[in-house]
Amino acid sequence: VKTAEVKPAAPVSESSPSSSDKA
Repeated sequence: VKTAEVKPAAPVSESSPSSSDKA
C-alpha cells in the first residue's frame, strides 16, 4: 500500500500490490 501511495502514477502497482512490493 505504501508503494502505491508513493507512486500514484503507477496504475500497475494498484492492480498488483504484490508486484509493487517486490519492485
